[in-house]
Parts: sequence; structure tokens; C-alpha cells
Amino acid sequence: MTARQIAKSVLPRILVDAAHRLSRRGPNLSGIGPSQSNEADLIDQLLRGRDIRPTFCEFGFTISEFNCGRLARRGWEGLLIDGDARNVEAAQDVLSRSRLNVSAEHAFLDLGNLRSTLMHHFHVAPGVLSIDWTAMTTGFSRRCFPGSHRS
Repeated sequence: MTARQIAKSVLPRILVDAAHRLSRRGPNLSGIGPSQSNEADLIDQLLRGRDIRPTFCEFGFTISEFNCGRLARRGWEGLLIDGDARNVEAAQDVLSRSRLNVSAEHAFLDLGNLRSTLMHHFHVAPGVLSIDWTAMTTGFSRRCFPGSHRS
């Protein structure tokens, strides 16, 4: 078996197991979604002293750790979007049993659908937009912020 085949067979089981562990924590999922590093702290710092609509959208997440998890636990309305259908399915499974006002959708972000995706869910721009800028999205970020990347 190649590494890719192993990952495809193991990853869904890991996601399902993580979803089940989280769902056993109770309906408010107090342990759900801490950020991987200090992203939640950075978001809190940026929000401090500002009157922000209590909504967020996060592109690129896992249900066991996402940047806006702290906002979700505070009662904010949220939308989680990811390109991995298995990841979204695991999140939907956990979120369906929670009291959180957060939904998860499978979609690929591009310049053509960014605005329509946000407006479809929120009808106005969300208070917080969190995007996971990985190497996979470098091309997208170059189109969003021309001149901001060095070759």
C-alpha cells in the first residue's frame, strides 16, 4: 500500500473516532475546537474593544481544533467550510448533537464564490473571517493580494 492509500483508509477512521470522542463530552462540547497554536488568542486581541457582529466563517478547519472554536462556545453564529468532505461530515456529526449555532459545509474557496458563499449563509459579511492559508492556497492568496508575495 502506498502512503496515500494508507492515509485514505486511516484518515476517515481517525475523523470518525475524534467526532465520537467529542460528542461524548456533552451537548455543549466544552472541549471542542481549541485553536492549534495561539490563533484564538489573536482573534480575541483583534476583537477587544470593537463592536463586531457575533458571526464567524472559517475556511479550513478540523472539528477538534479550529480557530473560532472559542467564539462558537461563546454563542456566536458560525460557518465552517472545508474542501475535505470527510472532515465536514465528521464536523456535521458532532455539531448536530451540540447546542452550538455552527454549521459545516463542504466547498472549495475561490474568488468567484467567496462573496456568494458568505452572503448565502449570513446575508451580510461575518464579523470574523478566518482562512487557513496553507501551501495549497498560495495561488488563491496571490490572486486576493497581488504583489504581496515574493517569488
